[in-house]
This record gives sequence, structure tokens and C-alpha cells, in this order.
Amino acid sequence: MKFTNNLGKPSMTKKNYSGADLDAVAKAMDKNGFWGRYISNIQINYNMNENGVVHEITISGTPEIIMPIWKGWNKADRDSQKAWDIMWVRLKRHEDNHYKKSLEELKKFEKMVKKAGAYGETVFQKKMDTFYTDHQKVQDAYDKKTDHGVKEGVVL
Repeated sequence: MKFTNNLGKPSMTKKNYSGADLDAVAKAMDKNGFWGRYISNIQINYNMNENGVVHEITISGTPEIIMPIWKGWNKADRDSQKAWDIMWVRLKRHEDNHYKKSLEELKKFEKMVKKAGAYGETVFQKKMDTFYTDHQKVQDAYDKKTDHGVKEGVVL
């Protein structure tokens, strides 16, 4: 069975937030529901041979990391700028860790698929569904363990 992982490196999207100070910008981000976000965008495609067996699997997609931009940063005092910059680096690391967890889960999926051998389409689709469910559980568990990065220093 051929397994190709073409998952790209994450692209970064910047989301602007206004606020005269750290409290105001934190409230704006809280209102949005998240400060940073990782979106895996993982797609699993497969081809079947003439016997109805999956023989080629291709992983694709470009994950996305959404990071905050404080529009008032240039007008803030030096201590506030420093606090923002520290938070931003830690948040980026947290979101990058989500990507690493995606790669780890894809390696597990590849190993499981190759070990088991031949799959018909229905069984393989169930394996894909299980992957997506398990992948989300891993991401959710990481956010729960870190309190969405707070325990990693993502604070203002």
C-alpha cells in the first residue's frame, strides 16, 4: 500500500484586535472566543484497485494558524509591548504544538493502515472517520491539559 503524506506546513493568518491597553485587547480577544487557533485542514484521499481494495492513500491540506495582532501595540508603553510579545511567542508555540500533534496522529494512522494491510472502501472510510475523531480528541486533550495555553504562559 502506498501512503503519501503531503500535509503542508501551516500558513499564518493574522487577526487584528483593537485596545488601548493589554486589558482592552485581551477582552477583545476573549470576545472573539480564542486568542490563537490551529485549523488542521487535513484531507485524506484514496484510490482503490480493480479488486475494490484501497491501495493508495494521500494526505493533503495546508493547516492554518490564526494569530492575533494588537493594532495599538505601537502606542503602548514598553512594558505592555514586552508582555504582548512574550504572550505572542508562547501562543505561537502552543499553536505550533497543535500542528506537531497532527503530524504525530498522521504517523499513527499510517502505521495502523500499513500494518493492517488490505481494506475495502467501507472499512477504510470507518478508519478515516476514526482518525478524524481521534485527532480531534488529541487536540482537545492538549487544550484541556494546557488550559488553551494558559499553563504554558499564554497570558497578558
